[in-house]
Amino acid sequence: MRVSTQQIYSTGLNGVLDTHAQVGRTQEQITTGKRVLRPSDDPVAAVRIQQVGQQIASAEQYNENIGMATTKLSEEENLLDTAENIIQRIKEKVVQSENAALSNLDRIAIAAEIEERLGELFNITNTRDAAGKYIFGGYNGSEPPFVARPGGGYSYEGDGGRNKIQFASNSLVDLNDSGKDVFASIAVKQGSFDTRASSNNSSVPPARISAGQVTDQIAFMGGDAGDAYTLTFNALADVTPPASNYTITRVSDGTVVGEPNQQYQNVEDLEVNRKRFQLPVSPAVLPVPGASFTSFDSLAGEDYQLVFNDVGDIVPNGPNFTIMRKSDGTIVGEPNRAYTSNGDIQFNGMRFQVSGRPVSGDVFEVEFSDSQNLLNMVGQIVQALKDPSDIPTGDFSAFVAFTLDNLNAAETSVLETRVKIGSRMNVGESSKALNENLVFEGTKIISELRDLDYAEALSDLAFQTFVLEAAQNSFVKISNLSLFNFIR
Repeated sequence: MRVSTQQIYSTGLNGVLDTHAQVGRTQEQITTGKRVLRPSDDPVAAVRIQQVGQQIASAEQYNENIGMATTKLSEEENLLDTAENIIQRIKEKVVQSENAALSNLDRIAIAAEIEERLGELFNITNTRDAAGKYIFGGYNGSEPPFVARPGGGYSYEGDGGRNKIQFASNSLVDLNDSGKDVFASIAVKQGSFDTRASSNNSSVPPARISAGQVTDQIAFMGGDAGDAYTLTFNALADVTPPASNYTITRVSDGTVVGEPNQQYQNVEDLEVNRKRFQLPVSPAVLPVPGASFTSFDSLAGEDYQLVFNDVGDIVPNGPNFTIMRKSDGTIVGEPNRAYTSNGDIQFNGMRFQVSGRPVSGDVFEVEFSDSQNLLNMVGQIVQALKDPSDIPTGDFSAFVAFTLDNLNAAETSVLETRVKIGSRMNVGESSKALNENLVFEGTKIISELRDLDYAEALSDLAFQTFVLEAAQNSFVKISNLSLFNFIR
């Protein structure tokens, strides 16, 4: 086979260039200290290095999350610690207020301190973090979670959400606690109520309803098991056309329940505060005027609606409202009561105010609740100490007893949240240790896969340099092989 001069030069040059490239790559490895500089150097190792590198990056990010979460949780825990101390101080002052030697002025002074503490609690519940977000606002951290309501009291305007943050690949931890869980939904033994305006109200600007307070716990809860209601039959002529009719009154205070002079159908179901019964009489005999029957009511939890009527429904014309039970529409007390903005509205042991200019058809809900807002709870204590007539039971010792029960429930709510925060921070510490171990082990694996063995590399470089010099010398000699050299 004939070998052309071009082939000789091309083959020799390519060999020199390839060997030179090997020397250059080995020199680059020695300079960087890395064996794998590009995927082509070791495809399997390159893939493994990328996978482990991603795991290390994730672990480092998780540890940054833990650091940020620890800061936020510590801030929340400090706030709750302060709140717990405030609640304990309020409990001490409530106990002190029961001292029979104290005068009303002394109790007013105690109320003044508790009111200052209430302001502290309000500030705590509306505290922002370093980023300007409200800590206890739930998901919505841009608006104050607790708002003072017109006419008194506070309402929670945040949501029940808790933001989460990742501490590890399979570990999601709550980053905050909702004010609804910590401060706004404290279980109370005596019961409370919530107020709100219907979303369908049309007054402009919207009329508002205050948070209100319980002024008579027995009346509000429907009384003890022995609280009686009397059903009394009236004269036939008391209704038009004349017919058998009755009125239901509460024995304790004579309050009429529902409408007076309600028409009676023999053997019909009668109802008092959700309790149905029938009169034990013969179907052929109607009760005579003056006959009375007693129903015992031990059911708490009634819900009500306050509905505004046409101004022409009373004389003289003016805003007026009717209170009805939501369960059956029964009117509570007198219908068409005259309305005065910010005037006290009281019934069944509750008192609240509506402010503004509600129009006909506006509705406000008054619903039983087995939980209470901490701020409203403390506000009720302040009001009761300032004005003993506002004591819900009328019995100061009983008031102190159930107030302490409520404050204990509030303290428990705060303490339970602190325990949860402590658990999250413990999870953060253990997760941080695991992540650091993952980073260490991952770095070790990458080093084993990617780092250079200098002894081997230097040996390779010496050999490759020798081969390069040999290739260059051989190329020079071979390139001089030509017939023209012999002709000369």
